[in-house]
Amino acid sequence: DVIEITESNFDLAECFTEHGYCVIQNNCKLTKILTEALFSFFKVMGKYNLSDLLRNDQLRNQLRKMAV
Repeated sequence: DVIEITESNFDLAECFTEHGYCVIQNNCKLTKILTEALFSFFKVMGKYNLSDLLRNDQLRNQLRKMAV
């Protein structure tokens, strides 16, 4: 959930944007491949949450220092 909340969009290519245009879009397989990859990314990221990341003491300490 953190990734989806903190990122404004996941447009991996021009054809992913709302008004994006690509001259080969109708015949291009890249859009399908990138969409599949993006869903795989979300599936893996969905297995974890912020507390999983913060179980690392060194990371937690570094983040505390950055917040000061």
